[in-house]
Amino acid sequence: MEQHVASRLEAHDVSVGYGEHRVIEGVDFKVLEGELTVILGPNACGKSTLLKTLARVIPHQKGEVYLDGQKMSGLKSKNIAQILAMLPQTPQAPSGVNVFDVVSRGRYPHQSLLSSWSEEDEQIVIDAMKAANVFELADRPIEALSGGQRQRVWIAMTLAQQTPLILLDEPTTYLDITHQIEVLNLTQRLHRSGRTIAVVLHDLNLAFRYATHVVLMKDGAIIAQGQPQKIVTSELIRKVFDLDCMIMQDPYTGTPMVVPAAEQEDHV
Repeated sequence: MEQHVASRLEAHDVSVGYGEHRVIEGVDFKVLEGELTVILGPNACGKSTLLKTLARVIPHQKGEVYLDGQKMSGLKSKNIAQILAMLPQTPQAPSGVNVFDVVSRGRYPHQSLLSSWSEEDEQIVIDAMKAANVFELADRPIEALSGGQRQRVWIAMTLAQQTPLILLDEPTTYLDITHQIEVLNLTQRLHRSGRTIAVVLHDLNLAFRYATHVVLMKDGAIIAQGQPQKIVTSELIRKVFDLDCMIMQDPYTGTPMVVPAAEQEDHV
C-alpha cells in the first residue's frame, strides 16, 4: 500500500510544452512537506519547466497543479503569493532601486486597499535582510552588488514574503564556488527554520550535500527520487547523465560524491 506523504503543492499527470514541443509529459510530483528538495537532470530535461509550472509562471497543457488541495488555476495570484514564493533564475529589478526597496516587494502580497505599509512590514523586511546577511547593504543600489550579494537580496525578498513554501530556480547559476556555498548555506538555514523548499541545481555534489530529498529527471520524466544516501548510485548517474563515475563519500558530510571517470566512453 502506498504511504501517504504530506504535501501542500502537487502536480498530477502534468504535461507542459512550448508550441508543439512537449518538455514534460504526464508528470506526477509532490513538493514534500518539510523537505529541502533538489531537482537535478541534464540540460533541457524539464527541471525549470516543472518548477515554473508548480508556481503557475507557465501554463500546463494537461493535468492539474494543486495548492493546499485546490486547483491553482482557480486561485488568485495574491492568494498563491501568500503561501508560495518563487525566485526565478534571472530576476530583474529596475535600475536605481536599492536593496531595501527590492526586499520590500516581498510584502506586496500582504498589502490591500485597506492596509498600508506598517511598522510590522518594516520589521519583517529588516529581519529578512538580516537573515540573508544583506542588512548592511540596505541603501545600496541593486546593480552595484556582486552576484552573490544580489542573490542573497532576492532570497531576502522571498523571506519577507513569509511563505511556508519557497521555490528557487537555479539560484547558484553564474556564481563562483564561494558564493554558491553562501547561497546554499542560507537555503539550508531557511529549511531548518521550518520552510519547505524545492530548488533546481546543476552541481550534483552540492545537491547531494544540501538536499534532504532529490529528484532526478531526464527527457521530461522523473527517473528516481528519495534521500541522496539511499538512491544515488553510479548506475543511476550513468542512466540520467550518461556519465561514467564512482560514488564516494563526502569527507565532510558523508553524503554521496560523484567522481567522474578519467576517460568517458562514447555513449552516443
